[in-house]
Amino acid sequence: NGWSGWYKGWFFRSLRELSFMVNVIERFGFKWKTGESRRYMISYIDYNGEKRNYFPDFILNDKYMVECKPKALHNTSMVMAKSDAANEFCISKGMKYKMMSSGSLTDEEIMNLYVSGSIVFTPRYEAKFAKRYLNND
Repeated sequence: NGWSGWYKGWFFRSLRELSFMVNVIERFGFKWKTGESRRYMISYIDYNGEKRNYFPDFILNDKYMVECKPKALHNTSMVMAKSDAANEFCISKGMKYKMMSSGSLTDEEIMNLYVSGSIVFTPRYEAKFAKRYLNND
């Protein structure tokens, strides 16, 4: 988590999102866009009773709203509150909400994407990448 950058010009906020872009969206040729726009903003009440806004990760084929989360988090109160609100939102818009936990890219796949120029990390994570994958301190 927390890794961010651009994959072929599209921003990702985690390696899970990057993995979904590569292993699902690109593999199956989905037409997609980010859910990070006011058009897809979903208001919900969090576990503390506070009103919050949630933006899903992806919109696929203008039909599916997708959130990438590890299975271990699917039943947490925060994720369930977001999911319930997202399901209601999707029903009202003729869409379907999907919580996905796609497999992660291997270190070799990440390195190949980096070397090919397909991914560019934000400066903070560029340094983290260099330390982890290039053995640079």
